[in-house]
Amino acid sequence: MIRRLVVLIAVIAGGSIPILAQTQTQAHPQHPGDRPHDPAAHMPLDPAAHAALHALVHGTWSGAWSPTDAGPAKLQLAIASEKDGRLTVKMTTDGPMKAGAASDIAIDAHGLHWTQTLAGSSCEAAAVLEPTTHHEAETMKGTLTCENRDIAFVLRKTKA
Repeated sequence: MIRRLVVLIAVIAGGSIPILAQTQTQAHPQHPGDRPHDPAAHMPLDPAAHAALHALVHGTWSGAWSPTDAGPAKLQLAIASEKDGRLTVKMTTDGPMKAGAASDIAIDAHGLHWTQTLAGSSCEAAAVLEPTTHHEAETMKGTLTCENRDIAFVLRKTKA
């Protein structure tokens, strides 16, 4: 009888440990612009992969995008790092939509993400590096989402 009671208490106590382990003691940081939580935005990278992605994205990327119905226009990204390691993105465009400041720049397992001011609006940008052979330049494909409109772009690395 006592043995059954001890086993029952052990099972109950053991079953409650995972529940206690899932309790968060610290508040989750607020997301920029009060946007909803996106669990996919937190894909961790090991330090070596993170450093390799930083090295790959650094440089000048040139290519085309179609911001209006008038057809493709030129787009250029200059990606660098500050002394403290933060990435910077400077976008220049050819056409009616002028690019402003970039912010909230991050690299994760899904690629490069940032917020881009474009023609006075705030747009969410996401880009991935396409696999290449040793004979071709790196390619970056992405999308700018501006006010419920997606604008695709394709860029090639022109300068490391």
